[in-house]
Amino acid sequence: MALVKKKKKKTLSESKGEIKIVCSAEKYVSMESLIPNDDNPRTLTKDAALNIKASILKIGLFKSFICWKSNGQILGGNQRYWVLRKMQEDG
Repeated sequence: MALVKKKKKKTLSESKGEIKIVCSAEKYVSMESLIPNDDNPRTLTKDAALNIKASILKIGLFKSFICWKSNGQILGGNQRYWVLRKMQEDG
């Protein structure tokens, strides 16, 4: 299991702007390489998704994803992942 930390500040580019990444990570990986966990017991409600999106837009990503090194499956951050994917789709 790997904690994805960053060594310096970066941004996640979007067509309408950029999202600040203010957390630390040991390694950067692309969103495309992450695999959501189908066994995640938490469900993402519409209200929670809106709150997560508002937080990301206001202060950026302040928490890194926790993933398996071997395959990139997300252990922590599935809800943030789905919100970011939706934001990418929406442009």
